[in-house]
Amino acid sequence: MSVVTSNPNNRFVFCEGVASSADISFWKRVLIDDVLPEYKYRIQIVPMGGKHSAQNFARGYTANGKNWRIIRDRDLDAENSKAKPIQWNQGKQLLTGFTCLESYMLNPELLRQCLDHYNLTKQNPTDHHQTVQQTVSELKSYQVIRWALQRLRKQALEQAKGLSYKRQRDFDLANRLSEKDGKLPEKLDFATCEANAIEHVETFRILFDSVSIDDLQRHIQDIRTIFNDTQFDYRYWYHGKDVLAYWLNHYSVKRENFMKFVVEIVDWQQYAAIKEIQRICQVESITAV
Repeated sequence: MSVVTSNPNNRFVFCEGVASSADISFWKRVLIDDVLPEYKYRIQIVPMGGKHSAQNFARGYTANGKNWRIIRDRDLDAENSKAKPIQWNQGKQLLTGFTCLESYMLNPELLRQCLDHYNLTKQNPTDHHQTVQQTVSELKSYQVIRWALQRLRKQALEQAKGLSYKRQRDFDLANRLSEKDGKLPEKLDFATCEANAIEHVETFRILFDSVSIDDLQRHIQDIRTIFNDTQFDYRYWYHGKDVLAYWLNHYSVKRENFMKFVVEIVDWQQYAAIKEIQRICQVESITAV
């Protein structure tokens, strides 16, 4: 992935993860290994760790006159139901169409190949489609609550605009009921998730009364309506790390091993958002900001 930094056709793309992570391996395939011959730009992928490091990397590279873009998981930071990436900061920051990279790997056939690769087929369930459907059903209530909390989070952050960055972080209401994405609460039924969300918001309100329980309940009803739509595609709404964590609980394969294997074989070109990210990074000019 090395480049000659003085070449004006060089572009730097900051991606989440460390050099050895599945994310970096996947984007290397998309942006370097599988590019069309007419694409002239040479990409250097720069692992940036977590998404909150993006702006620090960008400032340093901008100061040195280098062309750069950021690719990161959308997570729950923006709502999206279209097969396109979201573009922020005049297209310099690209967010995945689905919630995260893991969402593109939630394929029963990929799981079958993974189990075969690690010689685990005999000791695991064989109806992978059924375990996917079960996972989607079991996680529904928790994902409704997560999106309701995210809307409250956005509401709180809007009221914090104009404050210092450090002060704004104080208004950052967590949009989950666990330590991190991919770590699930012990109970996933709606009544428990709702009760825990109310407690979570009440704790937040002790210091910041910019949100209310009525707001939470309203958002819950709105999100449940979206989730009950006949055209609903869970991959745009469920956090992929949560789905993968629950799904793999049925199988004796670790998340890290699953992702390491499938990012090398997934047919990423079937996903319009990933193809668009490749095109943007290789073709579109970058506006200086």
